[in-house]
Formats: sequence, C-alpha cells, structure tokens
Amino acid sequence: MKRKFFAVFVLLLAVMLVTCDLVEQPVASKADVPKFTDDGRPLVGLSINVGNVSISRALTSGPATQTAVDYYEVAFKDPNPLGNNHVYRKAFTTATIGSGKIFVPQDDYPADTDAILFAGINGSPPTLLAVGHLINTASVAYPLPTGTGTTTIDGDTTTVVFELTALTNAVSTNSASSTFKIIGPSAPTDYKTVSLASVPAIDVFENTVLYPVFDLPGPGLHTPADDFDHSSLPYAGNDIMGHYQITIPHSTGMVLQGVWGFQSAGQPYGTDDTGVTVTVTPIYPATAAGTSIDGNFYFRINVPGVSGNSGLSKIYITVPVYAINSTSTSDNKNGTTAGTWNIRGGTSNATLDNGPNSAGGAVLLGVGGHVKPTYEPDWANVGITPSFP
Repeated sequence: MKRKFFAVFVLLLAVMLVTCDLVEQPVASKADVPKFTDDGRPLVGLSINVGNVSISRALTSGPATQTAVDYYEVAFKDPNPLGNNHVYRKAFTTATIGSGKIFVPQDDYPADTDAILFAGINGSPPTLLAVGHLINTASVAYPLPTGTGTTTIDGDTTTVVFELTALTNAVSTNSASSTFKIIGPSAPTDYKTVSLASVPAIDVFENTVLYPVFDLPGPGLHTPADDFDHSSLPYAGNDIMGHYQITIPHSTGMVLQGVWGFQSAGQPYGTDDTGVTVTVTPIYPATAAGTSIDGNFYFRINVPGVSGNSGLSKIYITVPVYAINSTSTSDNKNGTTAGTWNIRGGTSNATLDNGPNSAGGAVLLGVGGHVKPTYEPDWANVGITPSFP
C-alpha cells in the first residue's frame, strides 16, 4: 500500500483474450444459463482473467519487500433506477482467475461509484493496496487492445478493463512532505511538524536504521479541550492533534465499513523496556459505517497523565472500507458478499515505519521527548555517595 512508486497497471476482466499468457482459458459463455435482474433486465456474463501484465508489484521500493497482489473484489452498482442501487460483486484470488464469472446489467458505468476494483493482499480482512476504475470495454468484434474506449456494457461486451492505481503514503524526516504530521498544539509551536526544519530520527534498535520520531509534550502538559474544527485549518487550538494522509485513488467509490482509528503500543528504547501507550481518538472523518473518506485522517492524542511517564510510543492506523457501499448482503446473482478491506499504513502494520523502503506502518512518537533512557542507580539506597568530576 505504500508508496509513490507503485506503477499503474491494468486488470482485464475478460471472456476471452487471444494471448499465450492467460492463467486459464475462460469457460465458454454459450453453456451459461441466461440471468436477469430482479426486474427482468438481462445480465451480461463476464469471465475474469488477468492478461498481458504482471500482478507482482513492490509495495515499497526495496526489492526485499516486494509483494504480490493476490486478492481482488470488483463491484458494479446498477445505474438503472429500477435496480434499487443493487451492487453486483465478484471476489477472486490469483489462484481462481478464469474460474468464475460476474454478471452485471447492461448499462453505462462511467464513475467510480458505478464500477470499482479493489486489489490487495488476502487476509482476514485483506489489506487494500490499489484501487481501479473502469476505462474500457471490448467484445469479440472489437477485442483489446483496439477496443472502443467506452464504459458502456452491452449484450456484446466480453471484456471490461480497469486501470489500477496504488494507495500511497510517505512518513518521512522531511517535515514539509511527510504524510504524518503533528499539527497542534498551537503554542508552544515546538511540537508542530511544520515548525521543524526536519523531523528528528533515532536508531531505536541500535542497528543503524533510523526512524523518524514525532515529539509530543510530556504527561499532564496539555489537557484535551475538544477544540478541533476541520472547517478551520490550520489548527489553532490547545489539543495535541495529528494528521495522517494516505493517497486513496478513486475514494468516491468506497465508504467506511465501521470505526477507523489507531492502535497504540509502547516502544522499548535503551533501558526503557516498556515505552508509553498513548490514547488516539479519531476526530475527522466521522467513524460511522457509510461515511465517505478522502484520505485525510485527523485525530487527538492524549498522553498518560502520570508525571514522569515519558518514553517512546508507536501508533498504526486501520481503516475498514467497503467497495461502493456499506451493504454486506450477498449478491444473489454472483454469490459474493461485500467484503471488508483494511487500509493500513503498511503491510507489516505494527512494525515501525522508517520511510519509503519500509513495509512498516507504525509511526514513532516521543512522549516528553525522545532522549535515550540511561540507568541511574539509587545511590542513597545502595549506601554509596557518588563523586563526579
């Protein structure tokens, strides 16, 4: 799901492509029993195939972290008012490409809210890596790549073409371009990312790998006031506020399935073997199922109120989404139920993120700074009076 180097590629949903590199020849459509919408309109059967492209793509730029898209869900919403906005879906894996069909009504599907393709890594739930929009259709008379360049599906259509684009983010020490930022409190400005020449980085595991660390005020220094107003940015309030941006292509074709948010855990560092667990509260967008998203996530961070409880923390985002709508009922024409997909910061979401070459999705926070803890004996209890030069 990361980052700015995930090339655009094309997924073909095809009845037949005359090519030697098909995974499997599609089943002949003549043997199919005709299907119709509930109001009697004919459905077009489209076999699913991947042709002419490799589906293996690097999630990050490092060759060691390359991963293959291995799970898909394609969804079409009936544009006809008689269809009651029914969504026709088909979920499939690379292992089953060519083994099934999706049946959809004949009509025009010009928008992301009419037709969309999710692609990612299979799991429970799968991780969304890329989103596709419909760019072309073809038939036996007009096979690809010399298709008609239309989004209209009619009785002759055998192939629909989706252009797939990756989700991206880039947590960075570059304070201007980092997609994770601390945007408040307004005073003091020491913690606001935009006020920094660069985000500091530390070697958490003493293995020469540096991780950006976003410093926060220490415990008890800021009391949450619920004063964030998304319509009035830049933020000028007292809360510790964060902003995490994920570029989500064709986001109009997806909605929240439920509550989005961050998980938090303490990050050991030096002699501190526990770190600090902060509380992260989603503020914008709303967290109700069906809410639209645009890739901007604003949240309040509360640090523990115990004096002296400073150290490192890490947080990582999870955003559950559906394709097109939030209805989880089964599509009785294709036998697929709307699937929950998770938008995450990386494929290894709970692992620290150190930039474009990392598969990690966790952002490092320094609560009360990020000074490496050192062991200081309790001299009075050990009966020794220390002397220092």
